[in-house]
Amino acid sequence: MTTKHIVILSTMCFIVSFAFAHRKDIVVIENRSEPVAQKEAILILPGFGSKIHGVKDIKAYFSHQGYDLFIPHYIGRDSLQQCVINVNQFIEKHQLMHYKKLHVFSYIAGSWVLNSWLSQHPVNNIASIVYDRSPMQERAPYVLVKDNPLVIRLLAGTIMKKFSETPYPAINNDGKNIGIIIENKATKLIRKHQKTALSLGPVSFNKDSLHQACDDYLYECIDHDEMYYRFDTIGVEILYFFKNGVFSTHVRHQPYTYDFWDKRIGDCRPLKE
Repeated sequence: MTTKHIVILSTMCFIVSFAFAHRKDIVVIENRSEPVAQKEAILILPGFGSKIHGVKDIKAYFSHQGYDLFIPHYIGRDSLQQCVINVNQFIEKHQLMHYKKLHVFSYIAGSWVLNSWLSQHPVNNIASIVYDRSPMQERAPYVLVKDNPLVIRLLAGTIMKKFSETPYPAINNDGKNIGIIIENKATKLIRKHQKTALSLGPVSFNKDSLHQACDDYLYECIDHDEMYYRFDTIGVEILYFFKNGVFSTHVRHQPYTYDFWDKRIGDCRPLKE
């Protein structure tokens, strides 16, 4: 490794470490005079992508929608259980279990953490969950650890490797409304590391391959990066699900079919030569 590479790597480590250390929790209370027991709240669990995209657009969209809003900075560097503990401490600190109803929107890493938390806290007031799932992006931790092990360990600690080795901890949907948004596009990261991603086997977009029971689901022409800011596409459906326990009648229940690895794809329609 040249001196130039060492300087670049050191700078990256400093920037990412700063981001991990100084990201703050987001709390937006709609009406402080109204008793918590009469209100509903939204808990959003971002994933690793929040380190790049932040949560500014998430906060902007879900604020002032008639719910109290909570977005914790919970991702640690060591283990999934550390993340679970951080989420639990956040829930206790802000008394989220005292709300009439709690609704959760979880990104990919957040889904692993949420389900692990639920297995440890089966008595709760969560009324509905919308999961962000991606058959391609869920291979990103493995891809990153496999192709750049030293860099990823320096930047993120051991959490990325442990996440890549942990099967999805499915939950039952008894007593909760569960919806799934299935991303139907590949990010630049996954396209760049296509060979490593496919070394795990063919990518299946079949809903059952996600191993999560649900009440409703939809396929959206969106990639994981866009999930952090394309709320013109997904925001209305998430809020609709929180209110009704299902997505609207306009959603798509069949995967898009096109060359997922072609960077020219923008709208998920087949290419015309």
